[in-house]
Amino acid sequence: MTRNEFIRLCQLCGYASKRNAVKYAEGRDEFTDQDFIEVHRINERQNDIKHGVLNQKCKADSDGLINDLNIKPKEWRHRVDASRGRKKEI
Repeated sequence: MTRNEFIRLCQLCGYASKRNAVKYAEGRDEFTDQDFIEVHRINERQNDIKHGVLNQKCKADSDGLINDLNIKPKEWRHRVDASRGRKKEI
């Protein structure tokens, strides 16, 4: 498979953006299925960084974070009859 075919297929199949596919294909002549996997991983990593998913800085202080993680969900306060909806409050 040629470089241009690889870049076109990456775009059409949604494995990577054109920019990331071109960057990955620089200096390569032959491409295999493993190259599609690698370019997809690189593209997903770039998207995560761009959208702030992999932000390295935590903005919470340690005591507040520990307290937030120890919160237990509140229990249900209503009895529910499955056939008729809410029955009465406890």
